[in-house]
Amino acid sequence: MIKTKPLVLNKTLARALHYKVKTKHILPAPIKPIKVNDVFYIKEKWHVYDKLSTTGEPIQTLGYQTNITCHEDMVTPWKPATHMPKRAARYLIQVTAITSLPLHELSESMIKDCGYDNLYQLKTNWDLEHKDLPYDENPTVIIISFNLFEKDKTYQLNQTT
Repeated sequence: MIKTKPLVLNKTLARALHYKVKTKHILPAPIKPIKVNDVFYIKEKWHVYDKLSTTGEPIQTLGYQTNITCHEDMVTPWKPATHMPKRAARYLIQVTAITSLPLHELSESMIKDCGYDNLYQLKTNWDLEHKDLPYDENPTVIIISFNLFEKDKTYQLNQTT
């Protein structure tokens, strides 16, 4: 059995993951040790809501803020990503590579691989999320490359260490 760890993503990055445009993630360094082949479950804003079945009976359903699918999904209040239990997560990622570099050295393609449309969006989100480590200070960051797996679909993780 592979041990998984939590990784919290904001709405923008969770949406990029959902739409398969995100293949890397930026974290400030130093952080807890992350190794190639580590597996994380993704925590995002979520809730449980009643969805009506074809017979009109309510069915408790997990909803995710990044992809509201129906009117019932918009009524129930959202729970913070930090409160998401492992069983509610819909994605797993497995680390395939780790790179460390100053934030200002990210190329345009790396920025897009991390789920941002452009440098301006990266700067804005970085400063909102890392108030004690502003973009202008050019902090060293860790770029994690990963494979994405959906929990409700068949997936096979690389179990080599």
